[in-house]
Amino acid sequence: MGKYLTYIVPPIFYLLVSLAGRTFTSHGLLSWYPSIAKPSFTPPGQVIAIVWTMICTLSAISVMHFVNTAKSEISHCYHVGSFQTVSEWHAK
Repeated sequence: MGKYLTYIVPPIFYLLVSLAGRTFTSHGLLSWYPSIAKPSFTPPGQVIAIVWTMICTLSAISVMHFVNTAKSEISHCYHVGSFQTVSEWHAK
């Protein structure tokens, strides 16, 4: 059962972080973001959504791969700390 959790928890975690980010930033995207001066090379919102989806998907796959190939307790503890750091950075 524990082996299967390593394939389920990371995608769910990234989904929850994404939903929280969407909830907290949606007001700003609708109110002030359209009014600021952006450079001509700013990609449209659909491109940003696709890129962030790819980043989160690849990050979740990377975490699943790392957890499932960790050989010792020390490397697993290092992974948990790294995952938390990356997740906190991603949420900002």
